[in-house]
Amino acid sequence: MRVCLLILAIAVLLPAAAAQPCEGEILLSSQADVEAFDCTEVCGTLRILSSAASDPIRNLRPLEGLTTVHGGLILRGADALSDLAGLDSLATVGAFLVVGNNQALTNLDALSSLTTLDADL
Repeated sequence: MRVCLLILAIAVLLPAAAAQPCEGEILLSSQADVEAFDCTEVCGTLRILSSAASDPIRNLRPLEGLTTVHGGLILRGADALSDLAGLDSLATVGAFLVVGNNQALTNLDALSSLTTLDADL
């Protein structure tokens, strides 16, 4: 009986601990910001602008649960970033997509799941 109650309690609590939609504009400017990101969708614009010289954005793998950005997605100045691995689940960008000034970026393969872009590239 106690085991059943424990399993039930875990099953009820796990969804509450899962990533949630995030409201508003979100700025990720360091690898620590990327590591702390825990959203499945962004109801606004997601700006990934590596500006922390002491903690540059090196990878986007913590963003692997992100499926939708209702606003725009901007990825600029992440010179230590060689690929977009972590954005593999991103299927929808609702406004615009800007990728530029990322000197080490060699491919956009991780965006292959992007099926909906509702505005400009």
